[in-house]
Amino acid sequence: MTLAALTDSLDHEAIRRAVDGERAAVDELLRALQRPFYNLALRMLGDRSVAEDATQECLLRVVTHLSQYRGEAKFGTWATRVAVNVTLDFRSGLARQARMTIDSFVERLEAGRDDSATERPEDALLLKQAKTQCSRALLQCLDGDHRIAFVVGEILEFDSADACEILGLQPAAYRKRLSRARAELTVFLSRECSVHSAGRACACHRKLGVAIASGRLDPARLEVHIDDLRELRTRLTVLDAEHRTVGMYQGDEQPDLREQVLDSVRRALFQVGTAS
Repeated sequence: MTLAALTDSLDHEAIRRAVDGERAAVDELLRALQRPFYNLALRMLGDRSVAEDATQECLLRVVTHLSQYRGEAKFGTWATRVAVNVTLDFRSGLARQARMTIDSFVERLEAGRDDSATERPEDALLLKQAKTQCSRALLQCLDGDHRIAFVVGEILEFDSADACEILGLQPAAYRKRLSRARAELTVFLSRECSVHSAGRACACHRKLGVAIASGRLDPARLEVHIDDLRELRTRLTVLDAEHRTVGMYQGDEQPDLREQVLDSVRRALFQVGTAS
């Protein structure tokens, strides 16, 4: 099930019960929304801790404003538009931090790269984690308008009509932003990334040592449990360049929000009497 479909998995009765404040229905709603909201925030904000804070606010904002949902749009579309607005507010709070450029990202990739390193089967999960971190960091090189279009359209996999509704854009403007985002990522990945285009200089196993030494990658805290890089590369080889770009991002695991963060949302909702 795509992330877009996941947000629409609740039936109207469950939504009505959540509006009425039924705890079980509210919890069902939180469970359905936490993953797409967290992955939206994680890819827009780059930092896991900030993304968790943003996701908490997204969930609280949706649940406490359920009475404003009139059924004129699909529930997942309405809820994701709320989450996008909250996430962009968080991003505005980080605006004082300089956005990473493609050139500075290339310098970061080249620093500490070990061209003599070999890819070992026993490092499969570490390598996939390294690739996931790199993909997320590369997204931060896009400006906010193009990044949110790519995240909503390609990572959360909303169709064009729903994406336009979520982002408040006319179809032509949305298509242009999405096309430019894909093109900018594809130019970089085709030139630099060996997962995307075989034989390129930057390979995850060549960066593994420096990533562990710097603390960016912790072998004791792996997030991913699916698809090693060999499987991903095999799937990508039959696609053209832009579809390989999309496939790289859709091949990343979509993590769940930590349970303790969800517990904080529940406490906030039930203590203030939003649900009974």
